Amino acid sequence: MTSEPRDSTLRLRRPSRPEVLLCGILLLVVWISLREVSRGELFFNVDETQHAVAGLFICDFLRDLPLAHPVDYTFRYYAQYQSMSIGLWPPLFYFVEGVFFLVLGPSVETARLAVLPFALLAVLAWYRLALLLHNEWNAALSTSLLVLLPTMILFQQQVMLEMPTLAMCLAAGYFWVRYLQDGARRWLYLFALLAGLALLAKFSSLFLALFCLFSVIVLKRCERLCNPALLRAAGIVVLLAAPYYLLILGVSGSTITAHLSGSWRPQVGIVKALLFYPAALVQDLGWPLLLLSGLGMLLAPRLAKPEAARLMFAWILACYCFFTPIGSREGRYVFYWLPAFLFFAAVPFTSQYARPWLRRAAAVAALVVFALSLRAAWRYERPYLEGFAPLAHKLVMSAEPGVILYDGPIPGNLAFHLRAYDPERRFILLRKGLYVTQVQKAINYQELVTNREEIRDLLNRYGIRFIVVDEHVSLEWPIQRILRDYLQTPEFRLVQRFPVETNMPDWKNRTLLLYENLDVKPRTDPFLQVRVLSLGRDINVRFDDLLPPPYGKRQ
Repeated sequence: MTSEPRDSTLRLRRPSRPEVLLCGILLLVVWISLREVSRGELFFNVDETQHAVAGLFICDFLRDLPLAHPVDYTFRYYAQYQSMSIGLWPPLFYFVEGVFFLVLGPSVETARLAVLPFALLAVLAWYRLALLLHNEWNAALSTSLLVLLPTMILFQQQVMLEMPTLAMCLAAGYFWVRYLQDGARRWLYLFALLAGLALLAKFSSLFLALFCLFSVIVLKRCERLCNPALLRAAGIVVLLAAPYYLLILGVSGSTITAHLSGSWRPQVGIVKALLFYPAALVQDLGWPLLLLSGLGMLLAPRLAKPEAARLMFAWILACYCFFTPIGSREGRYVFYWLPAFLFFAAVPFTSQYARPWLRRAAAVAALVVFALSLRAAWRYERPYLEGFAPLAHKLVMSAEPGVILYDGPIPGNLAFHLRAYDPERRFILLRKGLYVTQVQKAINYQELVTNREEIRDLLNRYGIRFIVVDEHVSLEWPIQRILRDYLQTPEFRLVQRFPVETNMPDWKNRTLLLYENLDVKPRTDPFLQVRVLSLGRDINVRFDDLLPPPYGKRQ
């Protein structure tokens, strides 16, 4: 008797409902990240420009591989563009960004695309965590609201460290919760790996330590701290993060201390300090979502799993207790709170009510909330500015290679485009020619030039032909007015005006002015001297080592 042949056709597994919902949300993230990805340049909080230049440095480092002299290479690169932030922020994002530049080429679009993997990871981690703690509908709604939130959209499209840090923290938090639930060592080790990477994304991720402590307390799982594997997990975190933090504390310890203490800022009272982040939360979430979050906090102990509300409260408390004492308060740090609040906001719409009509009403209300959030996201206009890229292109295409004196805002934006348009690296952007600050003027500063004669000496020493200034910048230094008055003399010629286009009121009617020095003389100083207050030393580099032949040769 012959048997019937077996069907060898490969049968694909039908995706589950949670997987379908997750795929839809991930596509939403891609759409938001790619929407208007080419609009505008780098400006946000000044930091964005420095993060982009740091990514260019990693790209060039990977291409050149100066393994025999990495420190000298770094100093030379900084001296040439003077807008790099390798020593102030951890390097994780810069390596990812550098690889993107290496593969896709240096551009603003590429820098923004480098944030996309972290946005996808953040959404995936949060969805999985909400699914673990409640159900697929809460995971879908809370994650969708998070993705469509204006603050989230902003940091999906800006070259900032908030999204990479949030992604690493959410992924680490997910594995920590899994470890608390079943005690499996694999979750603990995965948590340690992600926590170490989070510390290499940004210092802000240290709030994870408080979350771990608070979560153990609220879930009454103190026995999880007695696991011998915890020491090995801690070793993984230390092995990943300690080398960088020991190095940076040794090099820029005073700058970091001043930044965290906020000693350079006007001191505020205790009440204002305690209310700072709650007030910022209102601005980011808006009253409707904040009120829904409050309602969800009241209902979660009855409608969600018992441990869910406790863990979300632990996350919120950890963020508040970590960021509030830090002196350099920034409203954008509430970004790390948002997932937990949106978890609570979704609870009233996604819980399994006993009465069918109530479940149907909650589902309809959830769709309304999602539709309103989607409409708000569609109408949201990201802040932008343009004008520096055409200036950089003009210099690269028509200027003689050499030193360009710059006095204006966000110098990193000009440095980025100058390097992006100039693969041979034939230009040096001198932004520390007139004065220098230690991150902020209020921390420490030094005036390098004080009068017209010293400006002329600076131009002669470095053979500077082109000078760029901002026409309407707020002048903080006397030398800025002296320079602008000097540029009106017959010794200089206005080459071109570059108006700044923007939707931000503070940047309206700003114009970049490109001047040519008509009395340029051959460079007399073989060294470029750059003062770096955070290092407590100067960087002196030979022009022969900075510029390719024949531009680097002494003239």
